[in-house]
Amino acid sequence: MKHQTKSFMAGFITAFATIGCIFFLSFFTPKESTDASTFRPVSTAISWNEALSMRTKYMARTPFKIESSGNQVPLEGFTIQANQLSEIINNNKSGGSADAVMFYFGAEDPAPGSSLPKYHLIAVGIKNNTLMIPSTERDRNDPTKSSVFDKADPCPPFCPN
Repeated sequence: MKHQTKSFMAGFITAFATIGCIFFLSFFTPKESTDASTFRPVSTAISWNEALSMRTKYMARTPFKIESSGNQVPLEGFTIQANQLSEIINNNKSGGSADAVMFYFGAEDPAPGSSLPKYHLIAVGIKNNTLMIPSTERDRNDPTKSSVFDKADPCPPFCPN
């Protein structure tokens, strides 16, 4: 019985010491902030060959599917008008110039006879880590009062040559 008690106590002390070390190390180890309000993504220029490699890997995996000409095909990307992107960045109706542009995925229910949704790419300006959207609910329902665009056309069928 004494041997079992000693083994139990040794195990208890070992477990307690291990947990104490974990807490000690986690307290004194510097951490990167994961708070969304302080996180700033870092975009960087890449070569066309790197972009083509990523695109090829996307197409080789399970890409989003869309309906085009009655067939289910991979969604390759979106085309957005340069003047719309310029408005989001340079002449935003919610107040001046944007620091960045956020692209959200959106979807509509499938059209009758289709099993696939219609995908959208929604572009919204960001200034001082805040979305540049109209301030009032009434204005948020009025597309003429915002520089938020969902007019990104899917590829296919709107693919560059």
